Amino acid sequence: MTWETAFRLVNLAVVPVWLLMILQPHWPITRTMVRWAPVPMLLAGLYTLLVASHLDHTPGSYNSLLEVRQMLFHKPVLLAAWTHFLAMDLFLGGWMFEEAERLHMPHVLLALCLFITFLIGPTGLVIFQLLRFRHRKAMAESGRFGLGVGHGDR
Repeated sequence: MTWETAFRLVNLAVVPVWLLMILQPHWPITRTMVRWAPVPMLLAGLYTLLVASHLDHTPGSYNSLLEVRQMLFHKPVLLAAWTHFLAMDLFLGGWMFEEAERLHMPHVLLALCLFITFLIGPTGLVIFQLLRFRHRKAMAESGRFGLGVGHGDR
């Protein structure tokens, strides 16, 4: 298998889970994919294998941006870095999914955050946290603490 094929496969691996969280949030398979996180775990395993088998004999280091760039010129390390992004963003999306459900946030807001997280991960987190804070504040002001808001939740 070429590195390009592996790149395409890891990209394809995450899309169904994102689509399930956005389009079919109440399906049992969606909840299973989020709670057990098999795709992020498989990607994390692939990342670990790539790093363990290629990083020690790859030029560059983490000491400067230039040296990190040098490491990323090596295709297996670049694939590992991309796999890291995909795994962590998807895991983050799963946390957002469960947190929104716990707080009874409107799904349309979650779907927007998930889509943005899929495209540009950290920005989706920032937007989700702002909406989460706003939602929790509104719930607290309305006295609806029984929905997972308040009582020491952070």
